[in-house]
Amino acid sequence: MITQMITQKITASPLTASPEIATLDDVPYLYDMTFGQFLAECRIRHPALYHRLRLSHLSKDDLCRRYELLEAMPSHFESNSAGGRGDAYRNEQKRSPLIRARGIKALFDLLKEPEKHFSVDELILDVIGGNGTLTRAMRCLLPPPAQPTIITSDPSSAMIADALSQGLMAIRQPAQSLLLADATIDGAIFAYGTHHIPPEERQTSLREAYRVLKPGARVVFQDFEECTPTARWYSELLDRYTSTGHKFAHFTRQEMNDLLINAGFTKVRVLDVYDPFVVMDRTAEMAQQQLLKHVCSLFSLQKLPVDIDQCDAAGWRRIEEIVRPYGTFAPESIAPELGAPFEPGIRTEADHYIAEFPRIALVAVGTKPE
Repeated sequence: MITQMITQKITASPLTASPEIATLDDVPYLYDMTFGQFLAECRIRHPALYHRLRLSHLSKDDLCRRYELLEAMPSHFESNSAGGRGDAYRNEQKRSPLIRARGIKALFDLLKEPEKHFSVDELILDVIGGNGTLTRAMRCLLPPPAQPTIITSDPSSAMIADALSQGLMAIRQPAQSLLLADATIDGAIFAYGTHHIPPEERQTSLREAYRVLKPGARVVFQDFEECTPTARWYSELLDRYTSTGHKFAHFTRQEMNDLLINAGFTKVRVLDVYDPFVVMDRTAEMAQQQLLKHVCSLFSLQKLPVDIDQCDAAGWRRIEEIVRPYGTFAPESIAPELGAPFEPGIRTEADHYIAEFPRIALVAVGTKPE
């Protein structure tokens, strides 16, 4: 795999000193920014990230190869002009940061003991962070003094360019070969895209997370369990109705458990986390339509038999029929403590309506030994 080539090439020529920033101005990084320019800006705007970078083992040639190989990787999340579907994904993520709030908050809760709270001094690595969805959500969900500082990390140039344009602390890097120094991060989350890491490279990614975490810090590793309705949302619905298809392997419980243990983590546990899409509006019809419009736009379901931009009531019913099986669960498959409904529905709360589409995530949590 290309990402395996990245790891092999980078570790092949260690150096004793980091390349000077000025010499990196012709190393490709983003479409309008070289790696040298990124470092110069990062040093001023995000010193917490800059001072945790580990570049001493990399030469200029290593860096050039790293980003040339990343550019050669097919990405579903680059712009439409590059054959991806990332434009709509980024726009919808920014427009609706709290539609997955329950699941996102649950992931951060798993990084800490129940009685403990975050502080701005704690640095959390969002390993597959896209354009900063977790950062935007947590800024809405927690008061400023209780918000951790989040590094958005992603291999996609378009995702990181968008995150940087929002002023977020962000860096382009593959999960399999992080640019961060050893034992410098207070927590790491893999979420909402972990299945995009090839199966043969998932162990390397978790070992990298282990390397950069401080002793006593936790990793939270989230995806979806194979063959469940939520996993089939991707492997069936997205594969059929998007222009890119979606041929990626999800996870089993045993696989998640083994990946963390083999990376060196202890106190490993694997659990279900309720992670629904939730939309609130003034009427039941508006709430349901906004939810359906969100998921169709977010995932670029362009091949649906209905045009969502010119959709009437019958069209929305047809879309609901298509997506509904992927939010419908056998009652015995959901643990009662999750408090999750078994199928999509609409409920009233005060003077508004809430449309809810159930999703169950599979999450593994592990601790780096002290």
